[in-house]
Amino acid sequence: MELDRGEEQRFTFDTGLFNPYEEQDAYPYFGFVDSIKNLFDYTDCMRNLHPHAVNRVIAGYVRKWASSKDPHAYDWQEQNGDVLDQWKWNDHAENWVRPHASSWEKEKKLVSQHDEEIGSIHAIQGEDFNYVGAIIGRDLEVGPDGHLRGNKDNYMDRKGTPSKQEFNEAEFTEYIKHIYFTILMRGIDGVRVYFEDPKVEEFFRVRLGCRARNS
Repeated sequence: MELDRGEEQRFTFDTGLFNPYEEQDAYPYFGFVDSIKNLFDYTDCMRNLHPHAVNRVIAGYVRKWASSKDPHAYDWQEQNGDVLDQWKWNDHAENWVRPHASSWEKEKKLVSQHDEEIGSIHAIQGEDFNYVGAIIGRDLEVGPDGHLRGNKDNYMDRKGTPSKQEFNEAEFTEYIKHIYFTILMRGIDGVRVYFEDPKVEEFFRVRLGCRARNS
């Protein structure tokens, strides 16, 4: 599978930098993981190693924001063995990365809470992080022609501007790729990626020259 010119421009990577198998460092800049839980394990690990680091798990808008209306609801679920792991979207968009509170104790509590949430593209506008866990959702897929394309059925942002109904297929694909380009570029010191669609993961592995899963 090859990238067309538009995709080359959207995903222009230094393949040496992004190839985890060529790095000698114990913690290479870029890598793939097998689950959302692994993303949180990664950001937690980097936080323990670098206590002042600003780390987050962020994702494409592929889940409804149920927790915005029901504080007891969870937006993301993942079965890991006998454990059902659950997470919420960012509780609000403004100041999610660097919350402000009336006291240091309250601010610290908010930071701890946000560390365990999943941020949407709206919550990270203009922000950079030290370490990022990125979820590439099923609103991006590999089409029959071998190229990346957007999937409107799996895009859940009802407040997207413009709305997904206003896009034709090519425009929507570029919009989704721009979202993920932004997400993948947020990590200054490290990025780990989980792909919900194995075919999209394989697309990236081929593009970046990484060995195939289980090889």
